[in-house]
Amino acid sequence: MADYDKLQQTVNRLLFRYGKPCQVIHVTPGEYNHDTGMVEGDLEIVYGGRAIDMSAGLEHLPGTVVEQGEVVGYLRLDDAFSAKPTLTMKIRISGDVERPLRQLQPVQPGDACLYWKFVATA
Repeated sequence: MADYDKLQQTVNRLLFRYGKPCQVIHVTPGEYNHDTGMVEGDLEIVYGGRAIDMSAGLEHLPGTVVEQGEVVGYLRLDDAFSAKPTLTMKIRISGDVERPLRQLQPVQPGDACLYWKFVATA
């Protein structure tokens, strides 16, 4: 387990050094309330993390079709996020616009995920 811990420290160090702050937004749609006859508002939960935008180096993503304006990169969420990200979530990097996640791939050489590769739409 010591090797895995060392690898995790390296990933965290590189993402902190080269990454940008990001937010992953999970929206649970509001539901119809039968008692009031109204649709209750959406519930939005925001998780923090770090992301590296690799859109300039798309040749490193074989087999992935990336369209103009999409963002491709690596993502690590804060420890407060215990679930795995899903394609229903959105990402905001450095206060930019929210972008829906289109592809997600975990990088996990062991039992736990070190970080995620992602593609977010324009």
